[in-house]
Amino acid sequence: MKKFYVLILFFIILAAAVISCSKGNLPSSNGLPYNLASVTPSFTPTLTNTTTNTCTFTPTTTGTLTFTSTATNTATVTSTNTPGIVNVQPIVSFNGNNEFNANWQLYNSNNTLITTQTIGTVYTAQISPSQYGTWTVTLPTQSGYGWQTTFQTINITGAGSYNPSFTYSGASISNPGSVSYSSGVPWSQAENITYNYSGNMVVPIILVGSGFDGSNFSLSPNNVSLSNGGTANLTFSKNNCTVESTSLNFTANDNAGNSEANNSNGVSKGYTVSPSFSLNGGSGNQFLTVSVNDNGLGCGASYSVNVSGNYIGPGGVPDTFNNSGTVSNGNSWNTQNLYGVEIVTGHITISLPNSTSSGSIAFTIINDQNSSPQSGNPVWSPSY
Repeated sequence: MKKFYVLILFFIILAAAVISCSKGNLPSSNGLPYNLASVTPSFTPTLTNTTTNTCTFTPTTTGTLTFTSTATNTATVTSTNTPGIVNVQPIVSFNGNNEFNANWQLYNSNNTLITTQTIGTVYTAQISPSQYGTWTVTLPTQSGYGWQTTFQTINITGAGSYNPSFTYSGASISNPGSVSYSSGVPWSQAENITYNYSGNMVVPIILVGSGFDGSNFSLSPNNVSLSNGGTANLTFSKNNCTVESTSLNFTANDNAGNSEANNSNGVSKGYTVSPSFSLNGGSGNQFLTVSVNDNGLGCGASYSVNVSGNYIGPGGVPDTFNNSGTVSNGNSWNTQNLYGVEIVTGHITISLPNSTSSGSIAFTIINDQNSSPQSGNPVWSPSY
């Protein structure tokens, strides 16, 4: 009978243990079996909590019960980022001046044109995270502006302002310096002109050479297109006999025809011409003659001559004369008939071809009517 009561007591204890396990009476906090870590405020967490309790009963002769409990906790976090407000406004500085009237374009990360705006206008849009990435701001080629299509990329990572900067300044072309040509024909000299500027814009130029006398000089090639850092290899030539001074100018014109840089250089002969002028009188039916010789260095240049003076004519009657003309190299000019003239006094004025110098010489010629040697055959040897 005693054993029967002990067995009854054992089953009562076992039933109580099973009921206690089924209710999950484990240590708890905030109504959950365990505390979960906090979640970053920028996320909205969805939490799933699962508790599994297992009770194992092992009968013993002493009536002791052993329980095993297992709790499983699961947290699922879902991102709920919202689209951001993005402002895009490029800044364009061309030769130190901020541009406001030209157009710019915006392309998204898929290289799709989103908008075309005027510089100075802010493009504002709500862009979702799926559209974040590398976008492109473009300044297209357009009438009235010197640049060619230029672009910059911007990395959109969220809400904010994006202001890519486009700049162009300090354009220059190298200066070859003055040009000195030799006496030979033909003659030529290399002219290497380099174009440079600062900035990240694409601004090509057309290099134009001018200023020289095209009948005697040439530049080849001319009207050359150059990009930043580019060099034009040109040849400047003298094609004809000349002693003139001229110029060789270079201008860098952008797409809009505006001059971005220029320089000017003198062109002159690099040698000296020393013409010799002689004045010869004659007796009887002879002429007062002027001749010139520059040994061919003047390439057939012509010299302006004026001869004037006084003389005593036949019968002792005094008279005057004044004659002007040109004398080319190696030739003579009969300026005054000395028939019957015994004494001639006067002066000769000679102007050089480049009009930079002139001079006069005085002379006296005595005719003895018998072709005897003349007195006073002046020779003047200026140089230019």
